[in-house]
Amino acid sequence: FDALILDDRGGIAEGSASNIFLVTGGEVITPSLDGPILPGVSRDAVLEAAHRSGFPTGERFIEAEEIWRADEVFLTATSYEGLPVRTVNGRRVGEGRRPVTARIHLAFQDLVREETGVP
Repeated sequence: FDALILDDRGGIAEGSASNIFLVTGGEVITPSLDGPILPGVSRDAVLEAAHRSGFPTGERFIEAEEIWRADEVFLTATSYEGLPVRTVNGRRVGEGRRPVTARIHLAFQDLVREETGVP
């Protein structure tokens, strides 16, 4: 469980200890750094992994209501890499399938292995 934090404009900023990503129409979107979020190391790695996997990425203001229209939502943090979000406030997010999240997670793990040299 995590809490989503909204910014002063009512947009999604981040999780309490994580960065948030929405997948909409194949695009991977995360709040931009011009808002009140921490630029997580895992956030940067996920953006690179998404790019390597062929998914377009975007960094921008995300209205809170967009979470209900997203195909997939996931959180990132160093402690758990990527965590699919299935519900928010008891309401289901997306259709329950997470194909983009799964592909990005595999690419993320490959990137970590490349960067660390650990098999």
